[in-house]
Amino acid sequence: MVISGICAQWPAFAKWSPSYFKETFGELAFNPTVDIPPGPEYAGDKRLWADYQRNMTVSEFVDFMEAAEKPCYLQSQSLEKFPGAENNLDLDELVP
Repeated sequence: MVISGICAQWPAFAKWSPSYFKETFGELAFNPTVDIPPGPEYAGDKRLWADYQRNMTVSEFVDFMEAAEKPCYLQSQSLEKFPGAENNLDLDELVP
């Protein structure tokens, strides 16, 4: 089943941008994965990504991401890490 357009009216759809996360959660620290070399060996095996994880704030990550020439990933981050972010979603529409 494909559900299209359901997220378009969520506040997150309009609000969530790199600048929103930088302004709202800029001081939060986490470990994104940055500067992964290109190549198929890195695409499929996330265990190889460990050497490319860095401790930085959301603000630093946004700045890094906007200037990066290589992929940057923010994976496996719980919404609980970003207080109030869940207010921009309406998950009841997906799972009534």
